[in-house]
Amino acid sequence: MRHTGSTLVRILRNAWIPLLCLALLVAIAPTMQAQSTVYAMTSGGQFGSLSLTSGTFTAIGPGCSALAGMGGLGSNLYGGLYTGSTLYQINVTAGTCTAIGSGSISSYVDFGSTTGGLYAVGADGNLYSVNASNGATTLIGATGLPGGAANISSDGPSLYAVAGENLYSLNTSTGAATVIGSTGVGGLTSLTYAVVSDQPQLFSDSEAGELYSINIMTGTATPVASTGEDFFGMAIPASTYSVLHSFSSGNNGSNPFAGLVFNATGNVLYGSTGAGGTGTCSYSGLTGCGTFFSLKETNGNWTFDPLYSFLGGSTDGEFPVRPVTIASNGTAYGATLGGGVGSCSFDGDSGCGIVFNVGPSPTPPRTPLQKWTKRLPDPYHFTGESDGGIAFTTVIFDSAGNLYGTTVAGGQSTACTGGCGTVFKLTNNDGTYTESVIWNFAGGTDGSSPFDGLIFDTAGNLYGTTAAGGSTTACAGEGCGIVFELSPSGSSWTEKILYPFQGGNDGKNPNSGVVMDGVGNLYGNTWQGGSGGGGTVWELSPSGGGNYTFNLLYSVIGNGFAVGRLARDSNGNLYGALQNGGAFNNAGQIFKLTPSASMPWPFTDLYDFTGESDGGNPIGGVVLDSNGNIYGTALFGGANNNCGSNGSTGCGDVWKIVPTN
Repeated sequence: MRHTGSTLVRILRNAWIPLLCLALLVAIAPTMQAQSTVYAMTSGGQFGSLSLTSGTFTAIGPGCSALAGMGGLGSNLYGGLYTGSTLYQINVTAGTCTAIGSGSISSYVDFGSTTGGLYAVGADGNLYSVNASNGATTLIGATGLPGGAANISSDGPSLYAVAGENLYSLNTSTGAATVIGSTGVGGLTSLTYAVVSDQPQLFSDSEAGELYSINIMTGTATPVASTGEDFFGMAIPASTYSVLHSFSSGNNGSNPFAGLVFNATGNVLYGSTGAGGTGTCSYSGLTGCGTFFSLKETNGNWTFDPLYSFLGGSTDGEFPVRPVTIASNGTAYGATLGGGVGSCSFDGDSGCGIVFNVGPSPTPPRTPLQKWTKRLPDPYHFTGESDGGIAFTTVIFDSAGNLYGTTVAGGQSTACTGGCGTVFKLTNNDGTYTESVIWNFAGGTDGSSPFDGLIFDTAGNLYGTTAAGGSTTACAGEGCGIVFELSPSGSSWTEKILYPFQGGNDGKNPNSGVVMDGVGNLYGNTWQGGSGGGGTVWELSPSGGGNYTFNLLYSVIGNGFAVGRLARDSNGNLYGALQNGGAFNNAGQIFKLTPSASMPWPFTDLYDFTGESDGGNPIGGVVLDSNGNIYGTALFGGANNNCGSNGSTGCGDVWKIVPTN
């Protein structure tokens, strides 16, 4: 029997969207100041930093004169030309400005941003959205502000404006202004959103050189300090971005499909690449069977170490595509899509995949390219038959040291060509593992094709998703996917379908697993669907009697395509990666969603990949450190372009994002 990961092939082939050559150099911002500091541009064109507590302005560079305002988006800073239509990108290191392009707006009167986009008010009194990649402007609608003029805000989850002495909110869908209240101050010339001492508020500077904080709910302005300057713009990018390592073809690996995990002490990142290494595999234009690597942080510096190269064939795995799990003894457990035995096939690789365990070589010498070894025998080699095949999964442990995961194909059902997939258990007996299938997906309402692993709750129940199946045939006649729970019942397991996706505004094809908060809410994403067409982020909240309520948190606009699993911080913020979309070259985006009583949750654009030296197409998801910094991998792009059959897609990289808020 020959198995093909047809749905997965479609998913990953979509990642191979050509990366356009854009002659735009995106400035990589340095480490940002504390939240109480923003960037500012004086009326004379001097660029610098401004303390929101003391009012102290520190010059950085010459800046650019005659800006209508500034706004941050992702890790970049932008400004619009006053009485012109040109968009500029501002280099925060030097203060210099680079023209991006011009739009159809008659003339910028003011310029600003939200955490999700750039905006401008024109001389005609209308609100416009501004494209960060080329400067194009799109008419939204009339603001209705007195005289048609306004100073609009930067960096907040919503857009605000000051006209005369009043504070307004601006509807970014219609342009309409709604008065909030009087500031009690005239001559305000700039407006930015910031969270100071845990309090969200607006800050504005006046023509007289006085800095004020403004209550978002009432509009009341309170003096903060004297700046001695008249600022035409205040803003701060949402994050700073840096590349920790760029892959190259050869022994250190290339093209990381999988995300990252930290060790127990939080100073070492572990990950894998889908290609490269010393093996001789070849698929999708990539060569090599993949590698396992580490990045160790010492005093702010990161050292890359290639630890293991997969060899493929009947004795080893090939193509690891999900994050590993680090065991208590410091070794890593994971799975590969291919390699091993059986007649499965994914995009030209062979074998049905394995579960592996790699760790430090017990005896020296350790070679530079093989510092870790596989602990033999491997925990398991799939055959692609009733035991499952194509292990697109992270594996997890129970308290007894047994392993659990999923396979896309195989199993006992004949409803799907090649099988509908399984949930498997590897029972540990002093390091020897015995495989058993604890659930066979049957297609139809039951679900099929789980493309990610599982999580446990405190009671020992398992939760996960399938990309297909469910109670609707709206998605290619095979269902739009489900969220499921498996509960132990004696020696067997019982499945409960928590939510069947309908392929509408709720989304479709959840190709990543779920995360859970402390009260049992589940969070996840879909690859497609939603009102924006690019997938959704959702919550399933327990509603009593074992039932769950579906809450749509966000719909991705365009072709974003969320693939990797979400990450959640202690404040309930969700972080994720989009395979495509973003402001540049359709190369992907990293985002944050902030909990809110209203829907959708506020969206923050943390970084837009260009597909060039910074990388592109981050399909592996994200991981957070204890300080809230974000890490992940980029499948393509990077500093080296010698990977792939066409030699232009790039080898990928490992990156870090430091949020400013």
